[in-house]
Amino acid sequence: MQRNPDNSGKNSNYCEEQKILTNLHNIFEFSPAPQLTFDNSKTVIDINIKAQEILGCFAAPGLSINLCSLLTTESCERLEIHIENCRDKGSAETILETNTGVFSFKTILFTNSPETFLSVAERIDGKDKIEEHESFTKAVFEQSANGIIVTDLNDRIVQVNRAFLDLCEMDNDEVEGKKPGDILHNTSGSREDFITRLLNGEISYFTSESVLAGNTDYPVWLLCSTSLIRDNDGIPLYTLIFIENITSQKVLENQLAESGRHLQNLLDFQKNIIIVSDGKTMINANLFMLDFFGFNSLEEFKQKHECVCEFFEELEGYFCEKRRGVWLKKALDNERLNIDTKVILYDRKINENRVFLLDAHELPGEEKRYIISFTDVTEMEIQKKLLEDTNIFLEEKVDKKSRELLESYKKLASSEMILSAIFNTADIGIALIDSNGVLIKMNRHFCQMYEIDMHTLTGRHFTEVYHPEISDDLTRIFMEYRDGTLDSLRPEWTLTRHDGLMMELFITSDWVNIKGGGRFLVVTHTDISEKNSLISKQKEQERMLVQQSKMAAMGEMIGAIAHQWKQPLNSIALIAQCIADDYEFDELSEELVEEHVTGIMKQVDFMADTIDDFRGFFKPSRESREFNLLDAVKDVSLLLEPQFKSNYINIELDESWDKHSDLLAEGYPNEFKQVILNLMANSKDAILERRERGDMPRDIPGVIRSSVEELDSSYEIGITDNGGGIPPAVLQRLFEPYFTTKGEGTGIGLYMSKTIVVDKMGGSLSAVNVEDGAKFIIEINKHIRGSDNGGT
Repeated sequence: MQRNPDNSGKNSNYCEEQKILTNLHNIFEFSPAPQLTFDNSKTVIDINIKAQEILGCFAAPGLSINLCSLLTTESCERLEIHIENCRDKGSAETILETNTGVFSFKTILFTNSPETFLSVAERIDGKDKIEEHESFTKAVFEQSANGIIVTDLNDRIVQVNRAFLDLCEMDNDEVEGKKPGDILHNTSGSREDFITRLLNGEISYFTSESVLAGNTDYPVWLLCSTSLIRDNDGIPLYTLIFIENITSQKVLENQLAESGRHLQNLLDFQKNIIIVSDGKTMINANLFMLDFFGFNSLEEFKQKHECVCEFFEELEGYFCEKRRGVWLKKALDNERLNIDTKVILYDRKINENRVFLLDAHELPGEEKRYIISFTDVTEMEIQKKLLEDTNIFLEEKVDKKSRELLESYKKLASSEMILSAIFNTADIGIALIDSNGVLIKMNRHFCQMYEIDMHTLTGRHFTEVYHPEISDDLTRIFMEYRDGTLDSLRPEWTLTRHDGLMMELFITSDWVNIKGGGRFLVVTHTDISEKNSLISKQKEQERMLVQQSKMAAMGEMIGAIAHQWKQPLNSIALIAQCIADDYEFDELSEELVEEHVTGIMKQVDFMADTIDDFRGFFKPSRESREFNLLDAVKDVSLLLEPQFKSNYINIELDESWDKHSDLLAEGYPNEFKQVILNLMANSKDAILERRERGDMPRDIPGVIRSSVEELDSSYEIGITDNGGGIPPAVLQRLFEPYFTTKGEGTGIGLYMSKTIVVDKMGGSLSAVNVEDGAKFIIEINKHIRGSDNGGT
């Protein structure tokens, strides 16, 4: 990763600069040229043997040398000016006098934070300085174990050392004149941008990671440190690149990352809560844990909660220690004492408390790490309460399993063993299949599902666990999935086992590429035969509930029709009596017969219209469509109004309908009318029961009032009555199937109403108590103009 000493963090810069200083020490330690490094307080950091000899000093370990102690007073003052010039220009040259002679000091500002300087001293004694400088340069190049490149200011290579040529397996003619980027592929950003900043004086050096070109199967990773070579006036002449081979470090980092991903994948395969902790802080967790508590990531969880123990419910007889760190210690003590640790956790998805068995074990290694699993044992607890005679057996089994797990964790000496333990204790079948369809590895549960031992299955083709009749089809599907012709596999399968047993399976799969090991398919198998049977039974029960609800609503409607037919039937009876009287007294003229027939037909037409309304009401809506809310409420009100009026109950439309008479909703209009009928009938019964109890005088009319409110994307329809309200205990169970407070009630009307609104129309239905009565609230989606949802 490329680093800028002006912008990077101090700690990372310091480590990089110390590393460069160490490398430089190794290069110059036995160089014939005297060199030393010192900080801004003039304390010598490093000095090679040659510099010690000519300056007349000895750098023993732990002995601090101040550069001024080697100089004359005048040279000490000149050194201050020299250091300032280095800060301003990046490099400088000066003449300093020591006790052993006069020397030329060429110095560069080597690092900014902390501030360090690198100097090369040359004795001014009449020798050919050029030859000595060339000798120094050659010694540096030849003795360096790391690669060194010198480039001109156009970033063209002018000189390299033998270590670099050996590294890239090239000779001088092949590299000279090329750019470093032609040989080294920079992975840390634009090298040109950093060269420009280096030349502009914005930074004094930069480091980058590169890959040696031409070797893609086994890349060679290099750490390159680049700085400038300046003349005496601080003018840049060349760039200097120190190169270190870090391939081994990179390979180790990749292997550690790969192992971490495999560990996380196996954790996430588990269908119980698993966390890893250092005793106080949560370090890792699986997906099941995050999903159970409603979080998308561990970071999001830790932003709101310090510890999983915050979710322990306080219930007598169960573990509920909520002090961070203390709860884990107590759980480990329980493990050592072979005591089950059971906690209560609230399951937000099904709105109930669940019992979990907590297993905690210390992982092997130098760092203190603990793996804690929470296994849902709610059903086991229920069986324990119902079957007391099996209690001892179940406790011994759980205790035995806990001891076996404890012994297994004690034997784990590496992350591979931890992965294997998690793999084999999963309660779903897991198998690893190579690209030829051969079973490489599988867990115990997989072998149990197919009733074949692990030794027999290993190395065999995966189709051998199924019936021979489907072997060819499964092989074809596998090859299409392997070759990419088939993007994915459907999750649910009905397959015939090798012994003829039909199995309903939920299968997940994913291809993984293991570096240097090939391509493998990881599959999980879950037997869902029992689950599908329960779903089928549930659907049949729901179908019967719908039918019962329709029959109940039909009964309510027949009562309304019968009441509406009373008046026309009475009118027809009176007309028939008039015809008889007119005939008896010889008054039956042609005009009277026509008048009587007209009166009878008028009543018959009214009765026929009532039946037509009844037919339309119970004709199911085949598809979701738009409909007018006010029209639907009015249709139901007109059908029920005569019957309700006979019971001194008024059906009213709230004034809110005046400004919302054209509201269009999306859904099933006839099913919506059935819901309105059920709610109004429920309100009628509540008013009549209140009168029977004497809580409401009979001369006070009952009132059932409908209202509407427009929300952002939906409408809220209210049905309010003055039936005295709903007792709190009843209100909690109001929409449960078969729950009723009426002597002859079925308890399905309100349940089916909620089913229609929620499941079929995507809305909501609730009830609250208001002054002098109750209010049912229906929320239903608006119709979006221009949309076409089609049928469902």
